[in-house]
Amino acid sequence: MPVIVPYVAEKLRPETKAWAEANLAQLIEIHIGDEIGYWRILAEQWLAPGDLIIVEHDMLPAAGVTVEMEDCRRPWCASPYPIGAGVATNILTRGLGVVKFAARLKDRHPDLLARVGEAGVDGIPLKHWWRLDTRLTDRLDLLGYRPHTHRRSIHLHDYRK
Repeated sequence: MPVIVPYVAEKLRPETKAWAEANLAQLIEIHIGDEIGYWRILAEQWLAPGDLIIVEHDMLPAAGVTVEMEDCRRPWCASPYPIGAGVATNILTRGLGVVKFAARLKDRHPDLLARVGEAGVDGIPLKHWWRLDTRLTDRLDLLGYRPHTHRRSIHLHDYRK
C-alpha cells in the first residue's frame, strides 16, 4: 500500500524523513509557494488504485499505526494528534496528519477531490493547502463518513515560529 509523505523542503522534519525512509514511504516534494500543489498530489493519488495513507511533513506516526490502518477495514482512518500550544492545545481527529482512505471509498467517490477543489466559501482560494483538510473532511461528513481513530501520533510543528 502506498504511504505518501507530501512535503515542502523547508518544512520537512528530520524525524518524519527518517520515519519515511525506514518505512519505505514515498516522499513527494511540493515546491514552496505552490499553494495548490498539495491538492494536486492528493487529487492524483485519489485516482490511483488501492488504499492511500498520508503522513504529513511534520508528523511522526505512532509506532505501527500505519500498519494498523493498512489492516483496518474501515473506509477512513485517522491517527489523532495535538495541535496548538500550551492551554490552546486541542486533539485533532479530522486532519490529514496521519490518515488512510480505503480504495473502496476512493472508488465510490472518484470525483471527491475535484469537488473539494471547487469548495470555498471561507475566503481561502480554491484548492489552497491551508483549508484542504477541513474541506475534504467536511465533504466526507456530508457523505455520511466518520473517521475511525487509531492511536495518537506526534505533531512536530513548532508553534513558536
